[in-house]
Amino acid sequence: METRTLFTLLDLPKAVYGTVTFSASAARLETRAVSSVAIDSREVLPGALFVALPGAVTDGHNFVTDALDRGAVAALVCEDRTPPSGEWSIPVVCVPDTLIALQQLAAWYARSELSSVTRIGVTGSNGKTTTKEMIAAILRTAGGTSASEGNLNSETGVPLAIFATDPASRFAVFEMAMSNPGEMAPLAEIVRPQYAVITNIGTAHIGLMGTRDAIAREKKAVSACFDGSQYLFVPEADDYTEFLRSDVAGTVVPFGPDTQHARVDAESDPTRVFLTVDTERYEVPFGGYHNGLNALAAIALAKILELSPEAIRAGLSAVTLPPGRSEVLQVAHDRVVLNDSYNANPDSLEASLHAADVLRRRRGAKETGKAGLVVVLGAMKELGEHSRDAHRRAISEACRIEPDLVCLVGGEEWDLPEREAGAVHIRTFPTVEVLQRQLLDLLVGGETILLKGSRSIELERLIPLLQNPESRNPAGSREDSRDA
Repeated sequence: METRTLFTLLDLPKAVYGTVTFSASAARLETRAVSSVAIDSREVLPGALFVALPGAVTDGHNFVTDALDRGAVAALVCEDRTPPSGEWSIPVVCVPDTLIALQQLAAWYARSELSSVTRIGVTGSNGKTTTKEMIAAILRTAGGTSASEGNLNSETGVPLAIFATDPASRFAVFEMAMSNPGEMAPLAEIVRPQYAVITNIGTAHIGLMGTRDAIAREKKAVSACFDGSQYLFVPEADDYTEFLRSDVAGTVVPFGPDTQHARVDAESDPTRVFLTVDTERYEVPFGGYHNGLNALAAIALAKILELSPEAIRAGLSAVTLPPGRSEVLQVAHDRVVLNDSYNANPDSLEASLHAADVLRRRRGAKETGKAGLVVVLGAMKELGEHSRDAHRRAISEACRIEPDLVCLVGGEEWDLPEREAGAVHIRTFPTVEVLQRQLLDLLVGGETILLKGSRSIELERLIPLLQNPESRNPAGSREDSRDA
């Protein structure tokens, strides 16, 4: 693939505000082309600019030499950092704050190189990645479309997604996330979306944000750079719909079943969702009512862009999701896994439980006499003072759909007294490794198994065991788990 020049080192003072100081070796390379930007030295390619970000766990300044060895043209470093050996072994450009410089550089690049690209931003507490992928798949039917890869949606991920965007694209779709106050406005300044979608206002990161009110304010900041010509898409029936609609310098477009005269059928087939919008019928190639709502957001945007129903149908049929999102897997011993393990918060967990219940019922487990539903829940993170109540509600929601077994994985989050499980069998496991050693002994065959938990729990590590039970480790001590 042909290497693309993003900018030269000489462009840095134009893009980054404040003092920009070149080392002697960097000054000799001011006209050198930069073909990519990296914040992880392991991902540096020849011609890259390595941005050394300080961190509580890992400091990028310790890997400047490694970046040089991998072919970096130069490194962007904090001016107050002293080289480990008293002298940088790579051309360096010193700035007051490398994170701010990275964001400023991305904003400058977007304005100068992506000005002809129609930019779409997608945010919300749940469904960001799915909605982004749906929108991108639909837009690809109308022209070249770039989309942020994986979860490049953070204060560092969005700038990297900007640099990876093809300037020849007609459209570019960016996922935009936040976990702390004040993070969305800088992302909006970088992307400056002409169209922005807020999927919903939930409780993800509420431990860091404090309240849903604060979350709503932060999500709404995706429209901070609107000047009147832009469009903001908001859910029709969210608790914060009226707040999201108010005082927006642009056109607000609600989406949802009532507004779009739509019917969402997530019950007929657990592996897909059927939508009827006005008189047009669409199909989403994975299950879950919540994914039907995500599709309605994508359809609303597509219609504003005047895409035809045929283009929307073709785009939705081509959507694929990253692993761990609404993924239905057939595994050994007639078991089916709903792998929704990529991440979890109280709202997405409830949606996954509903989807798993639909999958279990459509498989007819109760009628055939086979084992029914096994729910494996990993602890939810970043809930702060809300954690205890949120995990208590999660257990209640899980028990409400009457699974045969609930496995709770994680630490103190699940250590809740006075659980009222009723007829549901609940077991707790401190880690996924402990559950790995015992899970097969708890199964009889034919189960529908839901995997849902925060990223750090890594419930996806159970999948190889379920796919190939013969590879299991020797059974662990029964003392590793505890009945509720």
